[in-house]
Amino acid sequence: MSKLVAIGDIHGRDIWKQIVEVEQPDIVVFVGDYFDSFDIPGKVQIDNFKNIIQWKLDNPQCKVVLLIGNHDFHYMPEAYNDRYSGFQRDLYIEIGQVLEANKHHLRMAYKYDDLVFSHAGITPDFLLRNGWGDQDVVEFINDLWHYRPHKFKFADN
Repeated sequence: MSKLVAIGDIHGRDIWKQIVEVEQPDIVVFVGDYFDSFDIPGKVQIDNFKNIIQWKLDNPQCKVVLLIGNHDFHYMPEAYNDRYSGFQRDLYIEIGQVLEANKHHLRMAYKYDDLVFSHAGITPDFLLRNGWGDQDVVEFINDLWHYRPHKFKFADN
């Protein structure tokens, strides 16, 4: 059986490094919100996100899953001006660029055994409003993210 560690809402902090060093997991699920700390400079937050991506690339023996949170989403063009607390207007373009460059590493949901991970949960209403039928929920959510990312306005879900 694999050892899974879920790490949520780091908001620019590098505590994840200590967690993975101590836990030595087989799977790490980052549950989003990589940005928007009130006490860590924005450039440090960007570097921390880049470090997560690099750690993922450098450690193929560990499956690393990167989910999107609202504090990441609002820097993406799909957000259509949604803004949440801590939004860093002065770094909007730079954070958006680093997210866009790494979008292929990001997803909205992940399933492990009978557990489904997402940043803000998945409601039946959201699924039905967006045309979910009988397909796998996680597959549907990630396909929706890929083809219609504007559907993920966190404030509306």
